[in-house]
Amino acid sequence: QYALGATFAAGDLYLAGIVTQTNKQSVNYEGKSLGEQDDPLTVSLGGNYNFGVAKLYVATQYFKDSDLCVEQIDDKQNAGQFDGFGLSVGAGVPAFGGTAKVLVGYMDAEDQTTTANDVQRYTFSVGYEYPLSKRTFVYTAAGYTQVKTEKAGVETKTKTSEVMLGMVHKF
Repeated sequence: QYALGATFAAGDLYLAGIVTQTNKQSVNYEGKSLGEQDDPLTVSLGGNYNFGVAKLYVATQYFKDSDLCVEQIDDKQNAGQFDGFGLSVGAGVPAFGGTAKVLVGYMDAEDQTTTANDVQRYTFSVGYEYPLSKRTFVYTAAGYTQVKTEKAGVETKTKTSEVMLGMVHKF
């Protein structure tokens, strides 16, 4: 596997990018060679800008020949080699001594093998982070995801939601 990344910072702007590829011919998983598959390529770009009243986050990813493990396809097994992209936009706003957060995301992928699977994923989440000290904060979040898959002309939609509460301490 190889990866190449770069970052750029100027004032309130921060940008990052990474390109990664895996050599499948060198992988042996559970006694099966993955050498017949094309090598997956991923290009990720993202960044944020602090407007003072809010911090805006944007991230995008392009992937080619990626092994998506999609729960609705083939009983949680790898469903093929997907080409597609994802996009996420979020914001953090100072509120009540902490930071309120929101995120919206979308992914679209198409299977490039003969199994002809298509996947679309929509996500939405909100959260709140409150610092207890310089190294410790508590957080809560709620999220909703909808995954739409199409295989051999049959469409399936799966909706999930989650609620989280936790604490982080940095050593």
